[in-house]
Amino acid sequence: MAYLAWLIAYGLLAGAVYALVALAFVVVHKASRAINFAVGEWVMFGALLTAAALHVLALPLAPALVLAGFGVTAFAWAFSRLVLRRMTGRSLMAMIMLTLGLGAFMRGLGPMIFSGIPNAIVLPLPEDPVPFAGLSLPPERLAAAAIALACVGAVAWFYRATRTGLALRAIALSPATARGLGIDVDRHVAIAWGLAGLVALAAGVLWSAVSGGGFGTALVGLKVFPIVVIGGLNSIPGCILGAMLIGVAESLASGYLDRLAGSGVSVVVSSALLLLMLWLRPHGFFGAPLATRI
Repeated sequence: MAYLAWLIAYGLLAGAVYALVALAFVVVHKASRAINFAVGEWVMFGALLTAAALHVLALPLAPALVLAGFGVTAFAWAFSRLVLRRMTGRSLMAMIMLTLGLGAFMRGLGPMIFSGIPNAIVLPLPEDPVPFAGLSLPPERLAAAAIALACVGAVAWFYRATRTGLALRAIALSPATARGLGIDVDRHVAIAWGLAGLVALAAGVLWSAVSGGGFGTALVGLKVFPIVVIGGLNSIPGCILGAMLIGVAESLASGYLDRLAGSGVSVVVSSALLLLMLWLRPHGFFGAPLATRI
């Protein structure tokens, strides 16, 4: 019973960080109806920028995060202004191919810029495990989960309680109507991409602190995409629920099924849940089905 509780606790802690990565998908989709398949590369880039500021410029963690934040938001703004604006009115497939191309470009650019730079990011935390409900949990995982959930809550508050968030919600409903009401759609879409870049930065730093960094961090985007589909592409509560579900399912599969069927079960469990959700409820738990006038 204690082992089961330990697996569930680890799954929930991992799910909190998954939710933050999934949020980068949701923020972009809510503003521009685009599915950013380069989220993993954004997470990688944010972590590597922070590591470079830490190890090359010898900055403390807080200034390194600020510098990396400027870097990712500048890149997001440039991509939105110079590339994304030209895709207005294009098909969804064109947008998907664009983000896939962006991811390939970032994966190729990363080793050129960050080659030879240590990618370790260590949070200033005590090393001793933290006792919680009869379990001993690593402090870096607890801190990462708490920070991730705080970031998710801050973005949710931003969408609900600020004028910019209200404008982004209006754009998500109807860009044409929002433009008719005087909202600068292009500027707000650029803000959404910048916000997604900051979320990816936070996710990359936490992922690197918990699971290790490096160029392999880019794979986390495809790992987290099933969470977004399960929760709903435009739902922040959905990405939290989907992340917790996937985190616990992977942890349980790793603890029980990998011993019986090999180490691959925990890797494919998220894909299996994705296929099940697409069969039962294609728009996810909290997503809205697309309505088409006929």
